[in-house]
Amino acid sequence: MPKLRYVVDIGSSYTSIYHNGPVLNEATVAFVQRSNGLELIAAGNDAFKYRADTISKRSLVSPVKDGIIIYPKVASLMMKSFLKRVVPRTIFKGIEILAATPVGLTDLEKETFESTINKAGYKDVTLVESVKGLIPVINKAGQLVIIIGDGMTEFAVIANNEIVVACAINMCGKELDDRIIEVIENQYEAVISAKAAESLRMNIGSLYDGDISSMEVYGRDVIDNRVKPIYVKAESIKEPINDSYLKIVEIAANILNTLPIRILNNVAKFGIYLAGVGAQIYGLPDFMKKHLQIPVKCDPEPKIAVARGLYTAFSLAL
Repeated sequence: MPKLRYVVDIGSSYTSIYHNGPVLNEATVAFVQRSNGLELIAAGNDAFKYRADTISKRSLVSPVKDGIIIYPKVASLMMKSFLKRVVPRTIFKGIEILAATPVGLTDLEKETFESTINKAGYKDVTLVESVKGLIPVINKAGQLVIIIGDGMTEFAVIANNEIVVACAINMCGKELDDRIIEVIENQYEAVISAKAAESLRMNIGSLYDGDISSMEVYGRDVIDNRVKPIYVKAESIKEPINDSYLKIVEIAANILNTLPIRILNNVAKFGIYLAGVGAQIYGLPDFMKKHLQIPVKCDPEPKIAVARGLYTAFSLAL
């Protein structure tokens, strides 16, 4: 009897679960209480409703950093809550979990991913490198895929369904948010939250020259400490965004320079395929095409591209 298959993509900022379509996308956080053991109070977006309290030993925990699970117990409690919401308990069909993992993990880091889901109550777990989730949508002859996440950015050249070369770097959305916070403090004399910086990045972050987009966020004045509205222009945060994506372009260029000529010819013809939350930045395909002189395409649903692709790939393999 066929099993019900769910793809789990545990990212540094968001966790996605996919089954015949996206069924969950929640913040990768948990609000926990430490008493006689660890107790989950809320997971995902609901966790932000609670306030940390050192007296009652309650705190908000982000169990994943730079794509790596750093607090396995918290991650297991969080995943148990997430999976309980979307996976039906049935005695008639088994449940199979496909877990997307970054490229280049150590054996111990892979074991942590697997045991995290095992301890959430699911024993049939298969780990699959995230970049393989793009195999169903790229040209078989060879393409460079880049997944730009909030915890890390992954690069892989894939040809004939095999990874030719791959690497991952800790260059990501969260790092860029820190730069945006610095820019806002310098230009507007106000301190904004990481959440506000992320919102600016996602909504008005742009690689186009002369982008006139703007957005209002709230920050705390550095002089009198009062909260005030700040009207931020896209041009104001363009420098850190441009710098970050130039680094991604440089790494992509270095990877291309290492390829055998036969594979390089195919990659030059079919180009780069982008996915991940960071691929949504305005103007990225044109920016990369300008610097690398090869075709660049962004997945129409970059946030769920990996989970959707893994689900499709394993379904076709049956």
